Amino acid sequence: MTVVTTVISRHCIVQASDSFLTQPQRDGTLRLIQNHATKILPVPACRGSLAFYGLAGDMKGWTTLGWLRAFVRRGIPEPEVFAKTLAAELQAELQRLRLHRKKGYGIGIHLGAYERVEGY
Repeated sequence: MTVVTTVISRHCIVQASDSFLTQPQRDGTLRLIQNHATKILPVPACRGSLAFYGLAGDMKGWTTLGWLRAFVRRGIPEPEVFAKTLAAELQAELQRLRLHRKKGYGIGIHLGAYERVEGY
């Protein structure tokens, strides 16, 4: 289980998370595979950050962190567009990997970002 905490102030966004990566086992238990991994990424284009939980995986070299890093580098500046595009493309990627219906292979994402409203 991952706990993500996000604090948004007028000066900054702070996110905190544990660093545990686990792998589901056939018997339904989780095996700890790493305890110093990041689950938080800066999203400079949106003036924010994201934290993920759930599948961190290593499916033939594919990882959630690697995929998210590549997505963030695209520089989508509007938080709402970023979130909707991320959700659609990540779902398509999980379908491509045939993980979208497997129990224990879901991904959750917390996005904290500043959105410009009327120029502010």
